[in-house]
Amino acid sequence: LFNGRHHLDSKIKEWGSGWCINTRKSMCTFDGSMLTKLVLMAHKYAVRVEVNPSGPGMLKLCITQRKRDGSLFERHPDIESAIKDIDLPEGLDF
Repeated sequence: LFNGRHHLDSKIKEWGSGWCINTRKSMCTFDGSMLTKLVLMAHKYAVRVEVNPSGPGMLKLCITQRKRDGSLFERHPDIESAIKDIDLPEGLDF
C-alpha cells in the first residue's frame, strides 16, 4: 500500500492476531486512490482492514489475516463476492 515499509509514518505494532500502523496519509478513492487500493488489496489477500481515528490528523490502520471460508469473524470474501453482496442505492442526492 505504501510502496515499502520505509514509507510508513510509524512503526508497525502488534494488534491481537494482526498489526496496526498510524498514518497521516490521505485516503481517497480516485485521485491518489489509496483508499481504493487498500480495499482491493484487502479483498485480494483476504485481510480485514479496520480504520480508526488516531489523534489529530492521524488514522490507525489495523490489519488481520482471514480465510476465504468460515464464520463472519474468520472469513474475508474476494472482491467479486463482496460486490455481489453489497446493495448500493440507485442514486445519491448531494
